Amino acid sequence: MFTHIHKSGGTSLCKMAQMAGEKIPKPNKNCNYVGKWTDSFLGIKMPDYAKEHHHFTSCNERKKIWRWHGWTFAGIERYIDEGDFCNDFLNVIMLRHPTSRLESYLNYGAEKGWRHYEIGGEPDRKTLQKCLDHGECENVMHQHQIDNYITRTLAGPEASATEYRNLTTSHLQLAKAQLQKYDHVVFLEELSKENKLNELLDTLGWELTEGDILHGSHRNNVEKKYSFSTEAQRRLSKINDLDIKLYNWAKSMKNKVALT
Repeated sequence: MFTHIHKSGGTSLCKMAQMAGEKIPKPNKNCNYVGKWTDSFLGIKMPDYAKEHHHFTSCNERKKIWRWHGWTFAGIERYIDEGDFCNDFLNVIMLRHPTSRLESYLNYGAEKGWRHYEIGGEPDRKTLQKCLDHGECENVMHQHQIDNYITRTLAGPEASATEYRNLTTSHLQLAKAQLQKYDHVVFLEELSKENKLNELLDTLGWELTEGDILHGSHRNNVEKKYSFSTEAQRRLSKINDLDIKLYNWAKSMKNKVALT
């Protein structure tokens, strides 16, 4: 199972999995199962889904349906809940630096015509410029994306439903505990190094050519139109202090615990 943090390389991995011959769940959206329950990206609905808490499954049910169909690769692109983390599976997650992830999210929204943001469509130029120059992005991107989204994803439904700027170090500790359960933690920024990419391919048992990898790279298909200023990065880093602590902790721990 692959935990797909939105805008952290998951779409590329999904495409590569299919090129490698993995059997993907059906029906699915971006390799995320959307049948009896949904493993797909919840977007702005995320807090409401967290409160309702009925769009999920048990680990036994997940293993049962996976084995019945012979599925070999799947993603979860929402917060992690009970039944999502099964010890019988190889569990992998890819992390991306929080401000880099947000910049990618912004550019993806622009490339898609802003329609998936669900916060009133395309922002006016003044509002967008405040985001780019000063990191005041609350009226450009959904607040749960801006506010420690990685921690929200790993810490579970209560963290996901927590109001903007109200996460605490307790949520960070929950996210750290969850992160230690993974068999492999991959850092998107490191995949530009050939040895790290080959290590990932070996771990997943994929035999792909360089052409396959380039073809599967979602990043090559999205033009980087917007970049955050230094001031904007500073403000967004302050807002995402828990995510940055989690990211740095994971990088520092990967040689000390089972994070490779």
